Parts: sequence; structure tokens; C-alpha cells
Amino acid sequence: MGIKVAYVILKTLSITRNLPLYAVNGFELNGNSPIKANKNLSFVLKDNGEIILKKVEAKEFKIPSNLSKLNKTNDILPNYIIDAV
Repeated sequence: MGIKVAYVILKTLSITRNLPLYAVNGFELNGNSPIKANKNLSFVLKDNGEIILKKVEAKEFKIPSNLSKLNKTNDILPNYIIDAV
């Protein structure tokens, strides 16, 4: 639910203030390592670009010192991988 609320707020600000809004793949912020999804599972990026859930240890996110090197996209719609609880 929090992702949806954040998306609506940020998209509204982007439209009303005429500000560009970009998205970044979360895997770029941790060196393509697994991202914690819940208590037992993590998101894993496969070689073909598919995101799966797997029982592996997640890594910490690290914000790069230079954000201009990230692959930004205008497709900001969130990816909903996990079903609602």
C-alpha cells in the first residue's frame, strides 16, 4: 500500500509542478544482488532480466556517489511482484 501512496503523491507533484520524475532499477543500487522481499524471500534478478522470488540472503543498498551514471527511465509505474497480503 505504501508504494501506491508514494507513487500517487510523487506523480501528482510531478504533474502539478511540471517536474521530471525518473525511476531507477533497484538492482542497480546494490550491484545486482538480491533485494529483501519479506522475512524469508528475496527478489533475484536473473540473467535474462526476469525478477523472481528466491530464498537467499539479501544485500544492503548503497547509494552511488554519482547518480548521473544510473540508468534512469521515464517508466515510473511500480512493479508489483508480490501478491497483496
